[in-house]
Amino acid sequence: MSYWCNKNTKNITEYLIDMHRLSVFLAKKHYGECHLITDSLSKPYFEDVGFTTITTELDSLDNIQSTNWALGKLYTCKLLSERGVPFCHIDYDVFLWNKLPEELLKSEVFAQNIESKIYDTYAFYLFEKHHKNKNFIIQIPKREEDPKAYNVGIIGGTNLDFIKRYAETGINFSLDKDNIECYSIMNSLQSQAIPCISEQYCLAVCSQKYNVPVTCLLKSVKEQDLENEASDIGFTHLVNHKYHPQTKDAIYLKLYENELRGIL
Repeated sequence: MSYWCNKNTKNITEYLIDMHRLSVFLAKKHYGECHLITDSLSKPYFEDVGFTTITTELDSLDNIQSTNWALGKLYTCKLLSERGVPFCHIDYDVFLWNKLPEELLKSEVFAQNIESKIYDTYAFYLFEKHHKNKNFIIQIPKREEDPKAYNVGIIGGTNLDFIKRYAETGINFSLDKDNIECYSIMNSLQSQAIPCISEQYCLAVCSQKYNVPVTCLLKSVKEQDLENEASDIGFTHLVNHKYHPQTKDAIYLKLYENELRGIL
C-alpha cells in the first residue's frame, strides 16, 4: 500500500485509518505481510494499523507542488519496480475477502478491470481545450474513439521494466510544467480527472505503446455485472461508496467481528 498526505494530514481521519486497518488485516490473512510506503507526516497515524513495515520514501515528494493524489501510488510503483521484485499494490479501500487468483499474480501486468466511456468522466474535453504542451507524452483521445483505461485498485505484475515505464509516464504527465494552468482548470471542475488520467489512462496508453497486455481481475464491463463478479470472487473496492453511511457501518461491523480497533 501507499499513502501520500501531500503535506496535509487533515484528511487522515479515524475512519480512513480504520479502512486501512481492515484492508491490511485481510491482506495479511492471505499473504502473511502487508507493507506501507508513505511520508514522515503520515507515518505516525498508521503505526498501530498492523503493517509489516512502514517506510517514508514518499518524503521524496516534499518539494512537489501538485494536487494529484495519485502521485504517491505512481512513485511507489516506480520504487517497487526498481527493487526488482514482483509486487501487488492495493488501495486502502480494497478488501480481499479471498486470495487473488495465482494466475493473475503471475501475469506480466495486472489491474482490476477495464473502464470504458471515460471521455467525460476523465474530462478529456477540458484537457483538449486547455492543454498547452503540443508535444505531449500521451495522445489526447477523441470522444468517438471511446478511449479505455484500467482501474488500478490493484496493480502489479512481473514485468517490472514495463511497470517502471508506466509509472514514469504517469509522473511525467502529472508534473508537466507547460500544463499547470490546464490542470488547475480541470481540477477546479472535475477533481478526479488528472489522477485518473495519470494512473489509469496512462496504463492503457503504455500497454498499447509497448505492446504489453494487462490482465484484469474482473472481466465484466457493465457496473452491475462488475459488482456481481467481484462479489462472487470475494473482492471489494469501495471507490465512490466509501463514505456512504451503510458502508461505514459495514466496515465497523467487520472490524468488531475480527476484534480490530474501530469507532462508532
